[in-house]
Order: sequence, then structure tokens, then C-alpha cells
Amino acid sequence: MKPPPEVLFVERALQWVKPGAGRVAILLPDGLLGNPGDEYVRWWILRHCEVLASVDFPIEPFVTIVKEIGLSPALCSLLILRRRSQEELILSEHPEYKVFMAVINRAGMDRKGNPLFQRAPDGDELIFDEEVVERVREGGEVKFQRTTRRNRRIHDELPLVAVKFKEFRATSEVTS
Repeated sequence: MKPPPEVLFVERALQWVKPGAGRVAILLPDGLLGNPGDEYVRWWILRHCEVLASVDFPIEPFVTIVKEIGLSPALCSLLILRRRSQEELILSEHPEYKVFMAVINRAGMDRKGNPLFQRAPDGDELIFDEEVVERVREGGEVKFQRTTRRNRRIHDELPLVAVKFKEFRATSEVTS
């Protein structure tokens, strides 16, 4: 039986990075990380890698792209892995460590690929005052001026998760 392409892709990606220090960020279908029949894949990943992060993504960002190539969309997760060194692989047991985990509910777009804006609990779109810097030409001279604009904001949790992951990498903790 031939392993699925995503399994081969994980193995190949890890071959490309330096043992002990190399890191890989890879988007994998949730089935590979949760199906009982794919337990050997999870075992292999845990044996050969230190899992730095696991982030669950919503299906919406992938729906339009996947449908264009004739596939059906699936839930997926981002795994960030560090390849273990040869010395670490020889050990029968590995020390415990913390793993960053997050679930992203909104990624800035709906199922049709349209922008998804932040909303109040009653469903109204929220409008925010944002300070912007504009270039203004007066005569032959270009000047910069600050002004305030009222704009909607895309409802995207990815930047917040990135900030929290950076915080986790620095302190091994996440503040709420």
C-alpha cells in the first residue's frame, strides 16, 4: 500500500532541513492528524520531530482555490516542526515540552472568497477610526500628513495567533 502524498511530503520536507535545528511549517489535512488509520503518521512525526505548534484553520480560505482545481475542501492544520538530531533519535524517551496550540475561527473571508468584516454581537459591521499617513503635493513639494479615516476591519485572527506564537516562543507561555 502506497502512503498518501501528504505523508511523503512531510518526510521529504524534513529531509531538506538541518537535523537538530531545522524547522518546517506544513499545512496538513485534519484527517491525517486525527483518523485512527493514520496513527502511524502521527507516531512517526512525534518520533522524528519536536512539535512546536499546531494551529487549526477554518475551511473558508481554501474553498474557492480548491474548487477551482476540482477538489473538495477539507479542514486543515498548520504544524510547525523541528527536526530532531541524530543524538535525539537514539534516545528511547524524549523530555516533555510545551506545544503552542490555537484554533482560528475567522480568517478574513467567507466561503465565496468575499472579505469578512468584524461585527458587533447584534450583527452590525463595526467601524473603526484609523490614523493614516498621506502624501500630499502642495505646489511642487510633497508633504506627509496624518489624518483619521473611518474604516471597516477584516475579521482575521491569523495576525493575533502569529503574535501569540511569537510570545510563546520567547517565554513558553501565552497571556490572554
